[in-house]
Amino acid sequence: MANRADITPEMCRQLLRYDPETGKLYWRERLPATFRSDGARPPEWNCAVWNRQRAGKEALKATSHGYRHGSINGVMLQAHHVVWLMAYGAPPSGFIDHIDGDPLNNRLNNLRDVSASINSRNRVLGVNNKSGHHGVCWRERSGKWEAHIGLKDGQKFLGMFKTKEEAVAARLAAEKANGFHANHGRMRA
Repeated sequence: MANRADITPEMCRQLLRYDPETGKLYWRERLPATFRSDGARPPEWNCAVWNRQRAGKEALKATSHGYRHGSINGVMLQAHHVVWLMAYGAPPSGFIDHIDGDPLNNRLNNLRDVSASINSRNRVLGVNNKSGHHGVCWRERSGKWEAHIGLKDGQKFLGMFKTKEEAVAARLAAEKANGFHANHGRMRA
């Protein structure tokens, strides 16, 4: 059984075509030598069926989380990892961040190799967020808005505020001071 280390940049380039304008991957036509007999049919037949069904079509499918993923030689991979591998010849050293927050936008100018900490500083707003801003919430007991921010050393309390606008301003100032990406906290597309 193949594993992730078996998937090379050369293999990906042989099996897939990357369109830099759209950031999409497409299956290339395959040769019979890349197929085995399934016991009932020869490799040539299996190759012809595969090419008829997939060659030239977009590779890898979108998931419920929005990322495209699929199987290459029995190994499940995400499209942005394949694009990175094909472009740079090696996996990223950290996490691949979609700068604009769109997990389907796999254009190279939208992908960057970052640490987990930096990646978490460019997140879309959670679906359960009620205030419309990361790190801002209403505290019924005090009747005030609270602002906080997550940093390497844990949650930092930014204060209690009479208005939501004051709490948001405090949070945005803390984001800027701590190197959060300008897209952090945007709404889902």
